[in-house]
Amino acid sequence: MLMLSLIVNIERVTTFRLLGVHVMNDLKWAQHVEAISSKAASRLHFLKQLKRSGAGQLCFYGTVIRPVLEYACPALHSSLMAAQSKTIEAIQRRAMQIIFADNDY
Repeated sequence: MLMLSLIVNIERVTTFRLLGVHVMNDLKWAQHVEAISSKAASRLHFLKQLKRSGAGQLCFYGTVIRPVLEYACPALHSSLMAAQSKTIEAIQRRAMQIIFADNDY
């Protein structure tokens, strides 16, 4: 009987992306919140462009920006720090200020 002995070195990482969720080795959500906030904030530019053209900003927000902010929300919502929640809320507030410039959020 022939036995093969394989030694495999496993690389240790501090964070990795699994199904679009950034998972850190300490199971904190800082990297994920930073990533989704950055991605959603970059899409606010297009929301401003739609505002100038008079097109459907609310539809764009509901289909392009909000899903980014809410993806995996059931898994991470209860363990977010207050500052992380405020970061996500600030993006939503900016979007609403663009869409409803006359009304207060």
